[in-house]
Amino acid sequence: MAHSDLLLYHVEYSFYSQRVRIALAAKGLSYRKYHISFGEYENITPWFMRLNPLGKVPVLVHNNTVIPDSERILQYLDDAFPETPRLTPDESTQEGRRCKYFKKLCSKISPEVLTLNVPLLPEQSGAGHASTIFGPSIIKMGRKAFHEIIPVKCEEYAKLHPELKEAYEKKSEAGRKITLDPDVDEMQMMLHLTDDVMTKLEIELERNAENTTEGETQWLCGENFTSADIYWSVMLYRLEQIGLQKRYWADGKRPHVDEYYKQIRKDENFIKSEPSFCVTLWDVVRPKLPWILAFGFAASAVVYCGRYALMKGWKAGNFSVAPLQFLSPLPSVIWVWNWKSWKDGYTYASYTV
Repeated sequence: MAHSDLLLYHVEYSFYSQRVRIALAAKGLSYRKYHISFGEYENITPWFMRLNPLGKVPVLVHNNTVIPDSERILQYLDDAFPETPRLTPDESTQEGRRCKYFKKLCSKISPEVLTLNVPLLPEQSGAGHASTIFGPSIIKMGRKAFHEIIPVKCEEYAKLHPELKEAYEKKSEAGRKITLDPDVDEMQMMLHLTDDVMTKLEIELERNAENTTEGETQWLCGENFTSADIYWSVMLYRLEQIGLQKRYWADGKRPHVDEYYKQIRKDENFIKSEPSFCVTLWDVVRPKLPWILAFGFAASAVVYCGRYALMKGWKAGNFSVAPLQFLSPLPSVIWVWNWKSWKDGYTYASYTV
C-alpha cells in the first residue's frame, strides 16, 4: 500500500525502531526511511531535537504530524490506517486483553540494562557469544559516549540554541546517569526478573499449543499477529543478539519459547524489519573515513617503498632470500589492523531507545 507521505526517522539496531518497522511491514505500508547517524551524534542535533526533545528514535512523520515513541506510533498507525490489519485489538475482547497482558509482561524486561551490561560481564550473566554489533568494545564506547561525550555536546548546543536549553539539559542528565563501568547488581536483578518473565511466557505458549491444531499458525493472542507479537519479536531478538538465548530458551530450556522464536524468525514481517549491518557499518565508517583512507594509503606507501628498497638490495646481492615473499602481505595486514582499530572505536549506535 503506497503511503509515501510516511517518513520514519530510525536507527537500524535500535530496539524500538525495529518495533515500528515490523508494524509498518505487517500493515503493508510503504514509507521512506531516514537513518539517524549515532556515529555523528545526529540524534542530538538541533533539527532532530525539535522533532523529539528527548533525542530518541523512532520518530514517525505523517504529513505534518510528528509522532515519537514506538508505542504511540503503533497506536497511531492503527487509528490513521483503519483499512489495514489492526495490531492492537480492542481491550473489551479476549484478544485485546491477552494482547495487553503480553505487552505488559514483555515491558518488565529492560533491554537497556541488559544490553549495556551483559556483553561486558559474560561470566556473571551466563551469556554466550554476542553479535559483533554488541561486542564488549562497542558497549564500552557506548557507555563513554553517553556519560562523557553527549553531555558535553548538549551543553554546547544549549548555548547556541537557548530555546532548546531545557531539552538539552534533560538529555545531558540522562546520559550522565549511565556510568562508565557496568552495574553487576542491576544486571543480576534484571536477569532474574527476565527468568521469571520467560517462565510465564513458556507457560502461556504451552497453553496455546494445547489448543492449536497441528499445522495451524498460532500467535500469542490467537490466529492474528498483534502488537504483542511485535513486542516479543524484538525482545527475543535482542536477547539472542547479546548471547542470552541459551540461558532463556535454547537447547530445550524452554521448548515452547524456542518454537515461537523460530516461527518469528521465519515471519515475513520480521525478516523485512531485521537491522541492516551494511547501513550500520556505513554509520561507523562515514565519520572516520578520511582518517581511515589517509592512514591506509600512507601505510601502504611506506610498505611499498620499503619493499622496493629491499628488492633493489636483493638484486644487488645483499640478501640471500627475496624479501618480496615476506613483505607482500603487509599492506593487507595493515588494512586489517586499521579496520579493527576503527571498528573498536565505534561509538554508540545501538543503545539509544
